[in-house]
Amino acid sequence: MKKFVPFGISVLLIAAGTALILLGLQREFTLQVDGVRSRVTSAALTTGEVLKAAGATLSPSDCVHPSANSLADPTRLLKLEHNFKRILLAQPGNTLLEAITCSPFAGGVAAAAGLLLYPGDSLSNGFSTLAPSDRVDETTQALVFRRAFPVSVTENGQITTFSSSQPTLGEALLINGYHLTLADLLSLPLDTPVDKPLQVSLQRAQPLTITAGGVESATLAAGATVGEALAQAGIALQGLDYSVPSESDPLPADGKIRVVRVREETPIQQTFLPYSVKYIEDPATELDKHSVVSAGQQGIQAKRERVRLENGQETSRVVDANWTVQEPIPEQRGYGTKIVIRTLDTPNGPVEYWRAVNVYATSYSPCRSGVSKCLNGTSSGMPVSQGTIGVTRAWYSWMVGQKLFVPGYGTGVIGDIGGGISGKYWIDLAYTDEAYVPWSSYVTVYFLTPVPKTIPWILP
Repeated sequence: MKKFVPFGISVLLIAAGTALILLGLQREFTLQVDGVRSRVTSAALTTGEVLKAAGATLSPSDCVHPSANSLADPTRLLKLEHNFKRILLAQPGNTLLEAITCSPFAGGVAAAAGLLLYPGDSLSNGFSTLAPSDRVDETTQALVFRRAFPVSVTENGQITTFSSSQPTLGEALLINGYHLTLADLLSLPLDTPVDKPLQVSLQRAQPLTITAGGVESATLAAGATVGEALAQAGIALQGLDYSVPSESDPLPADGKIRVVRVREETPIQQTFLPYSVKYIEDPATELDKHSVVSAGQQGIQAKRERVRLENGQETSRVVDANWTVQEPIPEQRGYGTKIVIRTLDTPNGPVEYWRAVNVYATSYSPCRSGVSKCLNGTSSGMPVSQGTIGVTRAWYSWMVGQKLFVPGYGTGVIGDIGGGISGKYWIDLAYTDEAYVPWSSYVTVYFLTPVPKTIPWILP
């Protein structure tokens, strides 16, 4: 006999059985949604259903792995990458590119925009540079792409080449380990854009000790030659300045450069040239007196010298030129030719004279004539005795036979020749040895009348 179960109880039993079946199918899955991992328990049969059960939203263009319709496998990582739209600013050129991709990696975004990344190329999110394998946060809507270009650096004859996507040469060098000083010489400016292959030469500055004008200073400078290093150090060679070593020489191994400041001066010195005296007859002036007919004027001789000074010290002086600025003008001096007869009172009575001259008087006698033997004769044949007067040969040729009055001696006649005393008018008074009187003094002698026909207007 069959037993019947009430309908309500049957429904409850079916529901309970179904629940038991479903509970038996619950499995734990590991999910990664846009790079974030989580775990979820679900009885879903496909990958898509598991993701939905975890609260993820799906669109047809999203990337699901394994595919959304594949059987869910709790032993595998279920990955979902949502599809994003991103804008790339490609430099140089500032070209805007669009990338629609679910790839979470920088390289995938670039590929979606049609860009292939080569070594040195870079992507930036505005804060940091991204490698192709770096993830791009889903909030990042724009990336900057920079294409790398080769940069060749020649230093000390060695060439080093690297690729760089840095915007300027200075940044590219710094990133690649080139630490520069302000004194280093670079063939291109640091702000040169890296938008094409660049070739640049680098010359490192070296320490130098430069002595200029006696002042020593330490500096850093670069350059192939001493001249270039001095220019870089702000020390200019001007005019005749020179350096040791020379401007064209390479930088010295000891780093010491000496700058010599050279100055030339051309002083002009003047010297006066004496003027001569030209004598002319002046009948209006008394004998042995002079008048100035026209005054003389000194000439001027100029000499220009070239004086070289190095660091303020004179090193040479040479005469550069000589010339006469003004020729001397002779003085015209009149010599008197007017004869005036005068009278002089003497112990023996008055005498007339026509000339009076101050002379230096000496005396002699036959055995006091300055030779080793006694001499009684004279040039005129007169005896060596009082009344005979000796003069120089120049006077004798004009005045032989002229009568003179010598105060303290008396009247005498020029009749002998003596040596005289240089620079002086001179007479030598004769005595006998017995009556000899020594003379050595100045005295005025008087030329007695009559006036001779031939007169030396200027006494020799």
